[in-house]
Amino acid sequence: FDDFSYSLEALITGGGPRRPDVRELSTAALLGASPVDQARTGKSADVLVAEGHARIAQPLQAVVLALLGVSALMLGRYSRFGVTRQILLAVVAVIGVQMLTNLSIDIARESTGGWPLLYLPAAFGALVSLIFLILAAYPGLLQRPRGPEAMA
Repeated sequence: FDDFSYSLEALITGGGPRRPDVRELSTAALLGASPVDQARTGKSADVLVAEGHARIAQPLQAVVLALLGVSALMLGRYSRFGVTRQILLAVVAVIGVQMLTNLSIDIARESTGGWPLLYLPAAFGALVSLIFLILAAYPGLLQRPRGPEAMA
């Protein structure tokens, strides 16, 4: 047994109490960003506040992405070719919102007071969904009038 066992004691560092990770704090504590929490985590107030607002913005984005997909599918009319165009439009729109999310997270973490940018992807996705729903409700909105009746 001594030949096939290894002591892992050397791998364990006993350097005192560990710092809590930002993800271990409550959302209220993150939004408050007290000096005590800053000292405990070793992070600045901007990082704590940005993490707290990211916790609020992420569920909003989940709702908006679902609405974006449904509203893109509503743009189509019945076609024997299916809804491939609408699905591709929904996928491109979701990818665009995700890219905006990644960009806003990076900017919010690096800048002072950049936490409002975390809500930008959800607002943009909601705006695109609203445009899709208006276009679905009024399908002829983007079409030019044709024929002699349009001239009169």
